[in-house]
Amino acid sequence: MNTQTYKNIVMDEKSMFWAFSAIIFFSAIFYMYCVTSTIHNVVARERLETKNSDLALSIGQKEFDLIGLKNEITIARAENLGFKEVAQKTFITRQSVSFVSRTESEI
Repeated sequence: MNTQTYKNIVMDEKSMFWAFSAIIFFSAIFYMYCVTSTIHNVVARERLETKNSDLALSIGQKEFDLIGLKNEITIARAENLGFKEVAQKTFITRQSVSFVSRTESEI
């Protein structure tokens, strides 16, 4: 084997070593990025689930308070607040409309 062929083989081996080293390095960096991103997403999801359960609990408490307030309304309390019984009651019936009107500004 002559020296020129030996130098070419050594150069090819060196370039392959550095190419594979670069591939391994960038693969390790990409793997660390993916793991870090996954951890951040899991933490964010847990925070959102906690906030969601807190909001659901708050809504349930407000609904319970609303039911309690509705149960406190009586005729005597309404009269104490100044409301009065209506002497003449008027009922409105629903009638079908047989035509449709349109103004010029509606298009």
